[in-house]
Amino acid sequence: EREGGMGRQTSLNLESTTLVTNALCEALTATTGSTALTTSDYRSGAYAALEGVAIYITNKLPGINGHNELSSLQFAERDTPNIAELADKVLSTLVGSIVKDKAAATTFAADAPDTSFSLVAKEVGYTAILTWMWLSKRIMQTDAKSGYDAALNYLADPVNKYSVKDGEFR
Repeated sequence: EREGGMGRQTSLNLESTTLVTNALCEALTATTGSTALTTSDYRSGAYAALEGVAIYITNKLPGINGHNELSSLQFAERDTPNIAELADKVLSTLVGSIVKDKAAATTFAADAPDTSFSLVAKEVGYTAILTWMWLSKRIMQTDAKSGYDAALNYLADPVNKYSVKDGEFR
């Protein structure tokens, strides 16, 4: 725990941010129980919340939005390993969870509400993955990047499965 008013506030912000993020990750990975997010519409809410957390953390990093000096509302450089570990966990969780959501439909039927939730969940999940990847890359720690690698592999998988035909270039 840090000493002083500004350091203490920053530490509490990171602790509460980590607590919320871990709860969302646990809910996404749970398969049963009252906290399990077992439907696409529930998961889309968690994806949106996790994206919001990543944006919040990004805005609190020193050097963002032209703020180079540390203020009481920013995370310190020493918080970087904790944030990197959190990003790694979130990315691993998102990759494991988003596969539960069906591929986005190209057309919508008015009588098929599940289709729209799948589309929303998948899109929101992709946005959350990309936001956390950006944050992870910004503060990349060499020992905490397996989640980043898993997310990159997940996003590249459709391209890797594509077979090039004669005359096409990749």
